[in-house]
Amino acid sequence: MKKHLLTIQMLLLMSGAFAQTGTWTAKASLTFKIMTHTGFSLAGKGYVCGGIDGFGTDLKELWQYDPGSNSWSQKADLPGDARRELSSFTIDSFAYVGHGRNVNSTEIFFSFYRYNPRTNAWSAIADCPVQRYTSTGFSIDSVGYVTCGILPGVARYKDLYAYNPRTNVWSQKASLPSAALNRSYACVVSVNHKAYLMGGFEGQHMEDMYEYNPGSNTWTQKANFPGGKRNAVAGFALGDYVLMGMGRNGSNTTFKDWYYYNPADNTWTAMNDYPADNSAGNATFVINGKGYVCGGNSLPGSAKEYLYELSAPQLSIEANVSDARKLKLFKPEGSSVLHCMAYAGKVSVSVYDVNGRMVYSSSMLSDAEQEVLFPMDELSAGQYTAYVNNAGLTATLKLILN
Repeated sequence: MKKHLLTIQMLLLMSGAFAQTGTWTAKASLTFKIMTHTGFSLAGKGYVCGGIDGFGTDLKELWQYDPGSNSWSQKADLPGDARRELSSFTIDSFAYVGHGRNVNSTEIFFSFYRYNPRTNAWSAIADCPVQRYTSTGFSIDSVGYVTCGILPGVARYKDLYAYNPRTNVWSQKASLPSAALNRSYACVVSVNHKAYLMGGFEGQHMEDMYEYNPGSNTWTQKANFPGGKRNAVAGFALGDYVLMGMGRNGSNTTFKDWYYYNPADNTWTAMNDYPADNSAGNATFVINGKGYVCGGNSLPGSAKEYLYELSAPQLSIEANVSDARKLKLFKPEGSSVLHCMAYAGKVSVSVYDVNGRMVYSSSMLSDAEQEVLFPMDELSAGQYTAYVNNAGLTATLKLILN
């Protein structure tokens, strides 16, 4: 009997050793095919914007995905001409979308716009100093960035520009190291105050990865992507990990493999493969500790409408924090101090008045589960709305200050 129990235990250990991370689940598809669009998340909702449809027509539509109802709804169009191969990033409670190109007008864009999900409205911000398409956008703390991309007739690039929303000013930062090639279709994921750039294309496909540290404005080469050379890779962060996968190589082969990277020890680990064939030209976003891949194509021109969700509780906080109620946001009666239950990571709060103007913002780092306080004594009496972001969750609260 003991021998049989030992055999069963060994089999269980062996099966666990070969088990991979992540469960992919099909979610509500869009009602149309889409690729070369951009994706982002705000206040517990996912968004996709721009791109091209199944007929090759440039788009400027914005669509919102609600994970609670597993449904899509159309929002306000991006201003100006439609565009494909565009970029985006989020800062606090806003999204910033720009760059890209329109094949009918042959225009390649400098322009960027800010999207406010509370008012469902866009407003122009300062143009990026460079026009570009297939650039990649990301944000670290309260600064947005765009890097790499193409300007036809010139070259691909490896420069980096930063956008400061407080001053509405762009500034150039350090380019990728001299050893790194210029590139288009790079994948960039930011986590824990740093960004990780991998892959791309300029005459050849790439598998190298670099870490950007905004504090020192420097790039450092890290372990190569284990799946080999490719461009148009999808990626996002879950917890403290960088996840990347799929994409296309030089023989137009598309991939379904995924890996997660641990910045703490500079290692990659294989995950479960993606189940569908929209392996390039897709958009990604993260909601409540789960990643989403939307649209894309398997071959040029073969746009898809799919949406798939990746659940990986081993990597993210979703196993312990399942919804925004866990943030327990409240303000005691007669007090001007906002209380919130925070989990490990950055905690940020933004407060808006009845005219939609941000009148207060603050952030801090939480090392563990704890209650944090945000005093708002500087605000005058009136009605406000507070938004708190932490651990991939967003909570809102209507405030009356006396």
